[in-house]
Amino acid sequence: MESLDKLKNEITDSFSKDNISQIRYSNLKDELSVLYQEIFMKKIDSMDDDKGVDPSLRLKLVREIRDAFSRQINELHYNILMNKITETEK
Repeated sequence: MESLDKLKNEITDSFSKDNISQIRYSNLKDELSVLYQEIFMKKIDSMDDDKGVDPSLRLKLVREIRDAFSRQINELHYNILMNKITETEK
């Protein structure tokens, strides 16, 4: 996840320096959001495999997803992840 964070920062810096267009920047942000979503989906799926997961770990993951929404993932991916983690609680 750290490498994605670094890449996101580099993309943002390039955009702020007018090295990439608005359209390209938006496309790259969407691609990064997909990658972050895939990482979080794997974490959720691993919890799904272990029914005895400590509830505090679920809470920590929810907080990570919410934090990522404010910085890294778009609303569509946020909603998909939150629905998925809610399903694992059932």
